[in-house]
Amino acid sequence: MKKLTVLFALFFTAGIFFAQIPDSLYGIWEGKDRFVFFEQSQDNQTPQITIVLKAFYGWYYDRAAEPQSYAEKEKRVINDATTKKAEQVYFAVKQIDGAENAKDVFELVLGYSKFQKSYVPVAIIDGKMYLDFYIRQFNSTNADETQTGSEATLVPEDYNGIWRGNVKSEGIKVSEQAEKENIGCWIIDGEELYDVRYWKTDMDYSDVDVSFVYGDKSFIVKRHLNSAGCRYSCTSGRSRKVRNTQPPFKFNAENYVFNSERTVLAADKTPYLVQIADKKRFEELIQIVKAANSRKSPAPKPLFEKDSIEWHWQLLEEEGKLDELIDQTRKAEWKYY
Repeated sequence: MKKLTVLFALFFTAGIFFAQIPDSLYGIWEGKDRFVFFEQSQDNQTPQITIVLKAFYGWYYDRAAEPQSYAEKEKRVINDATTKKAEQVYFAVKQIDGAENAKDVFELVLGYSKFQKSYVPVAIIDGKMYLDFYIRQFNSTNADETQTGSEATLVPEDYNGIWRGNVKSEGIKVSEQAEKENIGCWIIDGEELYDVRYWKTDMDYSDVDVSFVYGDKSFIVKRHLNSAGCRYSCTSGRSRKVRNTQPPFKFNAENYVFNSERTVLAADKTPYLVQIADKKRFEELIQIVKAANSRKSPAPKPLFEKDSIEWHWQLLEEEGKLDELIDQTRKAEWKYY
């Protein structure tokens, strides 16, 4: 408990953290290579996380990271695929900077030791979790308008505006991840999509608007973005113009997934995790693990079909008869039968 308290003191230093896990995040999630279980601690004071890996091509489910008390609840099985003690991963949920108008977008903070942590920005849309997503930005005076060179009133079918990007992490892992050097910010203007590149910087944060100019079009974006514990810039020094503007891509809304409020856009239709409906307890996760680990791998198919080979045993018996060494070996073996 003392170690956990120290970790909380280290990580709860900046930003808005959730004391309770958001309802949309709570429960058991499944991906192609892991299960992730989000819940509250036994004292209901802090969030906690359990990670089960689908090892050996999915044939064995390894309880890789879980609270220490779970080994007392359910004894761990020790074998070549797992360890005697599970990894201890500290977990917190943080609000994403600039996402006040977006629903169900969070930064998951994973701590592995006093000096090791990873940020995992996630968006939840219809019970699915995405790592590659963009958040719609509004100006500070009117949430019904966005600055795109001219003031434009947004309607549900309209995607025009600024969509700020976030760090695309490697996922919810039991080890620290490297910080990303670049993130993007999208400007959608009709069927055109401009991708503004932001790169990691150590400059002090500046809440300044800068211009993105391409041809006869001009747009307004933020100079700096904060994401996953890092700061990113789209200008050189204190310049007021975006550097290295690029031609637009074609934008087709059908290729993306949006939340119901049209404030979050997911760039990939394949979700990272999918929430398992009505399963929100550790005991239910253990049932999934036990059921999977009780399976038996089917026997491999024979190299040759049973009826596809004709064995000519007489030829095998004749083989080596004129070889004195083979003949002696056979006679030596026959003495034991």
